[in-house]
Amino acid sequence: MLPTSALSQITGKAQFLMGQFSATLYNGSGLYPIKKVTIGITDPETANDDHPLIRYYETNVDLQPLSTATVRFSVLEEYETAIWHIRDASW
Repeated sequence: MLPTSALSQITGKAQFLMGQFSATLYNGSGLYPIKKVTIGITDPETANDDHPLIRYYETNVDLQPLSTATVRFSVLEEYETAIWHIRDASW
């Protein structure tokens, strides 16, 4: 498991396209190559609820230190806007 300080340095932009979630991630850590990420996608209609609907997806990635990589995976539902976060990553 990745230290919290390194996890917070993974940033990026995402979108939905034809049933897929696509994100370009940047690994701001100079120490850890990332091999797997768990991404949580929140249903925007429930985002402000006490218990929002979040679906988690785990995917492999080759995200070297101080570089970018793109992840894509099929999703159960796509939304107009992507409300997402990285819950976990491993190296």
